[in-house]
Amino acid sequence: MINKICVSQQLCGQWFVGPWTKCSSSCDMGMETREVACVSKFLGVLKVVQPSNCQGNPPEQTRGCMGPPCNATWFMSDWTRCSRNCGRGYQKRKVQCIGPDGIPMNASVLECDEEKRPPSRRHCNDFSCNKNKSKDADSENDVEKECRDVLLDCWKIRSGSQEAKHKCEMEVFKKGCCKACRYSFLRSNGRSKIR
Repeated sequence: MINKICVSQQLCGQWFVGPWTKCSSSCDMGMETREVACVSKFLGVLKVVQPSNCQGNPPEQTRGCMGPPCNATWFMSDWTRCSRNCGRGYQKRKVQCIGPDGIPMNASVLECDEEKRPPSRRHCNDFSCNKNKSKDADSENDVEKECRDVLLDCWKIRSGSQEAKHKCEMEVFKKGCCKACRYSFLRSNGRSKIR
C-alpha cells in the first residue's frame, strides 16, 4: 500500500506499509506491528531508500490490540525426586492456580477449572529392593512383571475349564490374560502351588 506519491528525481520515495501482524497476546492487551519503508521507483524497479527521501513522518509501526479477558490457569512445578531408590515410592510437585497477572489465586476465589487440575503426586520405582536374589530369581521376577492381566474378562479364564484353556491358546488372551492363563494351566494340571 503506497501512502504518498512523489513525482520527482530518482531518490524521491513513497512510504510503503505492510500488513499488521497478529496480536502478540491471545488475551487482554497486546501489540501489533507492521513493516514501514521508504520506497523509490526508478526505471520500473522498486528499491528501499533512506527515510529522509520520503515526505512527512513515517506511518506508525506499532499499535496496541485487545483480545478477550485472560483466564486463570494451572501452574505446575517440576516433579521432585522419587521418595525411594527402590520399592514403590512417590513424587510430588506444586500445582497452583495462577491469575492472568501471574499472581497465585486465593483458594476462596479459585478461578481455575478444578476438573482439569493436574495431579500433584504420582508413584515411581515399582521395582523390588531385595538385592540378595539370584540371577535366576531376577529373570523370573522380570517375567513375573511382564506377565499381567490387562483385559477385562481375564477372571473368566481362571476356572481352568476347557473353554478357558482354548482361549489361552489364542495370542490375544495369552498376552492379555497372562496371569489368568498361567493359573488356569496350573489348575487344570492339578498343581496346588500356583505362582
